[in-house]
Amino acid sequence: GDMSETKRKLLSVHYHFPNRRATMTQIANAMGWPDYRTGNLHYGKLAKLIGDQLGFHFGTVSLNSICEFDEDREPSEHWVLTQRPELAEALEALGWT
Repeated sequence: GDMSETKRKLLSVHYHFPNRRATMTQIANAMGWPDYRTGNLHYGKLAKLIGDQLGFHFGTVSLNSICEFDEDREPSEHWVLTQRPELAEALEALGWT
């Protein structure tokens, strides 16, 4: 798998939000990207890559494999994504945090 510096940074950025919870807008801002759409694109591709590597896909949205969504009351750019604890533990083990 192609684990670029950008992909590692993206995982680390999300990891460091309180309780690993952030909107895609917050994540995109922290990465220096123009808006949440760029975040969705990059994070979605990364989630698919990770899912393919692990042979794990949860539902139809790639991001479900690595994040939990809290999408009750917010428009799509404000969905709260919580990085799954299993992923956080893997990042810690890899020293990528």
